[in-house]
Amino acid sequence: MIREAMSGLELAGALMGARLGREGPIYLVHALTARCNARCGFCAWNPEFYNPRDQLSTEEIERLYADARGAGFVGVTLWGGEPLLHPDFGRIVAHAKGLGLRTNLITNGFLLERSMDAVLEHVDRLCVSLDHPSSEHDAMRRIPGLFDRVVASVREVRRRAPDRPIIFVCTLQRANVAPETVREMAELLRSLGVVGIFNGLREEAASEEDANLDRFAASPEELRLAFATLADLKRRGYPIVNSHTHLEMMREGPPVYRCHWPKLMLPIEANGDVVDCMHWGTRPIGNLREHPLSELLRSERLRELAGPRGEACHRCVSIHRVEISEVWEGNLEPVRSWCSSGAPPRRARPGRRRPGAGFGCSGEGARTAGHTRTWSCAHDRVPSRSPDLAVSRRRSPLRRLRPLLRRAPCAPRRRRPADRERPRPRAAVHGAGGVDHDRSARLPDPLGDGHERAARGADDDPDGGHRAPLLAR
Repeated sequence: MIREAMSGLELAGALMGARLGREGPIYLVHALTARCNARCGFCAWNPEFYNPRDQLSTEEIERLYADARGAGFVGVTLWGGEPLLHPDFGRIVAHAKGLGLRTNLITNGFLLERSMDAVLEHVDRLCVSLDHPSSEHDAMRRIPGLFDRVVASVREVRRRAPDRPIIFVCTLQRANVAPETVREMAELLRSLGVVGIFNGLREEAASEEDANLDRFAASPEELRLAFATLADLKRRGYPIVNSHTHLEMMREGPPVYRCHWPKLMLPIEANGDVVDCMHWGTRPIGNLREHPLSELLRSERLRELAGPRGEACHRCVSIHRVEISEVWEGNLEPVRSWCSSGAPPRRARPGRRRPGAGFGCSGEGARTAGHTRTWSCAHDRVPSRSPDLAVSRRRSPLRRLRPLLRRAPCAPRRRRPADRERPRPRAAVHGAGGVDHDRSARLPDPLGDGHERAARGADDDPDGGHRAPLLAR
């Protein structure tokens, strides 16, 4: 718990430093390899979109991390593809740690046992993709035995490193959105001593092709019930990292927020492409083999993404985009959630709240008695009807930093008209079924030995076509 709290405080400190004057991103999000040992039907980053052999060499990766550290970066997230498939994973993560970068690993967990020593020695935070609290997860990822291997490996990590932060990342979808499944996931988190993040499904593929990812998406009603269930479980003390801010936004529909993610994060693909996050996989800002990192950090496009044009985008539903953006705007409730890792919020004591008072706003921002209103500044953006969110905001352990981060003055923001639907992402074209056997002609070897298996036909497909994404970025 102490390490989780320190992780939250360190991230909050980095956010505050960037907010108070540092220009440019501070955190690398690096796809170590495009190779993957899974074939998840609605993975927005299907390995077939890229050439797995076209990736930076180990020496180029080490130079990238050294340049990033010299430019003031504080951490790196290693993902893919499946990062543990990289033959030099141990060398690369040790190099990053030796430079003083904070290391975060995102993996499907199948090869975790094989790389256990390197992970325990050099990885600060371990994130494992888990979409179902049973062996149904194997069918969703199309890797037999995956669930049992994940559970066994996580127990071993917990035994050898009791304080190591471990996060299960669950992408809510048709196959796991039922409230009973969500409750079983929460029970599994508690039994294993880990915390959990719950994301919505990204319906836009990192490709020009139309992948029809929305065929696997849950309905708005199902998502609303699932996130309401999660909010209730979080109040009851289950280890859920999602803040009340994010949970409330997702209950109301696709979240509306001002995105500040590009100010802080720099995504880089396995081939060295620096990603334009508004056109992921289709219009890179540049390539590290053609331009040094220092030059790309000064690019006009990065400045645009960090400015009003980037702030106006809110297509992503990921907890990371939403909560980082909210903290940037001055809402410190997510920081408390990062630190407490799902601890139940404290209830308000009688008489502490003045009738009609808001949460730190005045004038137009004051909440009038008997009304529910949302606000333009993010720390009051979520409707005030959520008492747990209100209390957690008011009693945040970092509440004294709020004046440094808050934007003023506050004014009621306009809500999107109920009869006006948000535009669908490019890949969101409704399909009739949920079965997809055409997206991969070959299935990978889960052990990553390079020997791929011939694709099975529909009759012997163990999951009947229901496959989940590797991870919602």
